[in-house]
Amino acid sequence: MHRDGSTTTTDLHESESEYHDLNILEQIPYHINTQITLCFPVADDSSESHAAIIRTLTNGLERLFASFPWLAGKVVRVNKGTDPGSSGILKIQPLEPGIPHLIVKDLRDGTSMPTMDVLRRADFPMCMLDENIIAPRKTLFFESASESDPATPVFLVQANFITGGLLLTFDSHHNATDKSGQDQIMRLFSKACCNEQFTSDELSSGNLPRRDLIPLLDDAQNYTPGPELVRHIVDLAPSHPADAPPPPKCTWAYFTFPPTALATLKSRATETLTPAAGYISTDDALTAFIWQSATRARLPRLQSDPTAAPVSTLARAINVRRYLGIPQMYPGAAVNMTYHTYAPQTLIEAPLGGIAAQLRAAVDPKTSDLGHHTRALATLLYRTQDKNTVSFIAALDFSADVVVSSWAQVGCWGLDFGLRLGGAEAVRRPRFEGVEGLVYLMPRAAGGEGVVAVCLRDEDMERLREGAEFGEYARYVG
Repeated sequence: MHRDGSTTTTDLHESESEYHDLNILEQIPYHINTQITLCFPVADDSSESHAAIIRTLTNGLERLFASFPWLAGKVVRVNKGTDPGSSGILKIQPLEPGIPHLIVKDLRDGTSMPTMDVLRRADFPMCMLDENIIAPRKTLFFESASESDPATPVFLVQANFITGGLLLTFDSHHNATDKSGQDQIMRLFSKACCNEQFTSDELSSGNLPRRDLIPLLDDAQNYTPGPELVRHIVDLAPSHPADAPPPPKCTWAYFTFPPTALATLKSRATETLTPAAGYISTDDALTAFIWQSATRARLPRLQSDPTAAPVSTLARAINVRRYLGIPQMYPGAAVNMTYHTYAPQTLIEAPLGGIAAQLRAAVDPKTSDLGHHTRALATLLYRTQDKNTVSFIAALDFSADVVVSSWAQVGCWGLDFGLRLGGAEAVRRPRFEGVEGLVYLMPRAAGGEGVVAVCLRDEDMERLREGAEFGEYARYVG
């Protein structure tokens, strides 16, 4: 068995040099592209101005790919089907010539996209930012059976010109990078567009060999998964009978939290901490508050349904680089989840600080088991031929549970990409298919405002919007 989890005796030796390995955590089948859009004002809507922007982005991509060639590739699955029950191995392969990494759209006709002024006055709501228009591909995708399908590039950029503005969307394959990795890629791209030199640390971290990057448990060959991985094992039996009702209609919406509201939430949570709890972050307090608020909005439905889940689980995506000795500038994927469970009624009655303290204890290196847990997960993947049986969300019930991914510390607000447009006015994730219970904490603005994307079924979203306590801190954007 190879260290990356493959079990075949041949690895396409004749073309092995064309492939870049992915680490063992990057073998988890995500079927997700990660998108983020920076909204810039453009005072000059002339053809010359747009041509200069396109030229800068094109030259920047060329410089970026020259130093980090794997970013110009595509994610492919190799060796699938060579062994019974094997899902194969994901790798990065050069993309076919002629496939563009920069897509340009002129949306100034006034029919497909609002003007920058209209977006600005509406505060850039998700309902006006459709991925089908402003992103190069969908967030959720089904894997092609063809290994040569060019629809899975590692990194794409789409420049959308609207009247008075530029919507610059960055799209990366989640098996090649995570939110922290994409943040680093965008920083590198901005430097490339500005014709700045990459540092030796950026070059070494950006081209770090991946195959053995995630350490396995010391006794990997004899490891037997225990309760620490029960949430990761997928039940491949059909979960929905053929006559099951259609899934509920869900809606995405943005909510803004002014800096004063975030400070008040953290202060409120800190006041209810026990002396032994110690420090909590703004993210901890905000995440706990959103989990409580979403559960409060869901409670009437959960209480009236005898088949509803008896508990609510929060799954929180965590950057695990620091627990495994991986450079913070590593642009690939190194993420795991922490899980927290309450009975719904208990959750909404619990002190905010107590919930936030539990979230902090799960990530604090002094108290967290994320290092061991991630090594155990890597070991499970290493020993599993069919990696479709492993998932971060295997045990979640999205009618009651919440998944939070925080991009609050992503520093893209200050990136200019050599365009001389000043800073972005807004940073948003484009709207994609509804995923009930999914929450994104968007990159925090320089002034401290927090924007949160929430997806709930319609009846729950309406109660969330109408909730007096939630409305005390958050403003609905849509």
